[in-house]
Amino acid sequence: MSLLQLLFCNMRLITKILIFAMLLFATFCFGQEQQSSHTDTKIDKADLKHYVLTLTSDSLEGRATGSIGQQKAAAFIAGKFKAIGLQPYYKGSFYQPFCLKQTYWGEVYLKSAAQRFDNYEDIIFAGYSAQNTEADKQLVFGGWGTDEDLKQIDVRDKIVFLFCKSLRSYDRLSISMGKLGAYGIILANPTDETDFTTRKERDRQTFLRKRISEMKDEINFFKLFRIDSVHLANSMLISNDRIQELMRVSKNDLNKASQQKKLSQIPPVPVKVKFERLCDTLKTANICGFIPGNTDKSIIISAHYDHLGKKDDIYYPGADDNASGTAALMELAEEFAGCKNLRYNLVFLATSAEENGLLGAKAFVADAGFDSSKVVCNLNIDMIARADNEHSPSQKYLYCIGTGNSTDFKTIMTMAAEGVQTCSFDFSLDTDDYNTGMFTRADQYVFHKKKIPSIFFFSGLHADYHKPTDTEDKINYNVYLSRVQLIGRVIKLIESGY
Repeated sequence: MSLLQLLFCNMRLITKILIFAMLLFATFCFGQEQQSSHTDTKIDKADLKHYVLTLTSDSLEGRATGSIGQQKAAAFIAGKFKAIGLQPYYKGSFYQPFCLKQTYWGEVYLKSAAQRFDNYEDIIFAGYSAQNTEADKQLVFGGWGTDEDLKQIDVRDKIVFLFCKSLRSYDRLSISMGKLGAYGIILANPTDETDFTTRKERDRQTFLRKRISEMKDEINFFKLFRIDSVHLANSMLISNDRIQELMRVSKNDLNKASQQKKLSQIPPVPVKVKFERLCDTLKTANICGFIPGNTDKSIIISAHYDHLGKKDDIYYPGADDNASGTAALMELAEEFAGCKNLRYNLVFLATSAEENGLLGAKAFVADAGFDSSKVVCNLNIDMIARADNEHSPSQKYLYCIGTGNSTDFKTIMTMAAEGVQTCSFDFSLDTDDYNTGMFTRADQYVFHKKKIPSIFFFSGLHADYHKPTDTEDKINYNVYLSRVQLIGRVIKLIESGY
């Protein structure tokens, strides 16, 4: 080995020793402070399991934003923060209440003189514009929607019945017919008897679900469904066996008229339509407590406690997403509770409405008292109790996403993981889009947009993500514990100034 190589190796060894000594010193100093005011500083596996079991219990019904279950979860977290001695963040309260807007389709139907066709019973409404009061319209036959067919009829402000080869084509046809001034279209696929049933079963949840947004926002259904044009005719789909009831002419006779180019011989049908869109106000809240430091600067540790609620009678427990992060937040709060002479305020933030578009985090930074210049960093914990396909069966890892935005973060994470055998940081997703960019899909992104250094702690997506099967029994609590402990080491290093 050359002298230069020997010198280089020695420098690497000295650097490792210094990093380890700094971490040991910071941990020792922190431990001394803790022992003077709080006897139990150990992050406890039994506590983590208790919190996860509570948050995923049937009584919380999946913690949907604005639901009774979400309110129960909020009360549980606030009670825990109070019991361990955190100070309320909001003028004597742990709650930051805020309101959201919930928009959804109400009564949607099409009526002829003798029959009412209800949404997701007899028809499928695939439209975008509301018609909150019943409107009288004329229904005309447009054949297969070719230029030659449409020259034979007047479509302006009418609903046009069209044949198509696939009911998927409603977006394209709603644009083209909208440009011609049609009010709406009704599509049937005469060549495939299963097309309607398949779409009915597949699309029900998408079109009927309630959509939550900020109060100031309008739900833009054009943008939501990636429709660029504003020239749209409202779309409806109908099964072949209901065509004659609606049009008063059989499917075969309609097809014959189309082939013979005699569309005008099919008499128009007077109909009534209603596409009711309703809007409710939802009340929800972030839960926030803090441990005071010796400066006006803060470290914000966050995790969202809401989830997807229930669909029909099936609960979505969200054990990993994100009971795991919320339980870790509470246990880390207890680990640091009672600490004196902290350099920074430690703020523990449990957000609501993350599943609806990071709305709780947005409400937190929009508060009049929030000052981004006084935030050292945000450490967000979201889904840290399971393993993804990249690491199974080995789970001794934790994704750390966001270090690319700060050179200091990489040093801190390396120092925190130094000498830890049970868990290490995986930085591979810092440069990977990973299913359309994971960093943009969790609460830390809201802080990042405020130019606050932000980190996302995460253990990856798995087969139970956003499914009723994301249950507590699938968590390896030994692995989960080691990840929470590692995050605790990170907090200690940042707080001590590393």
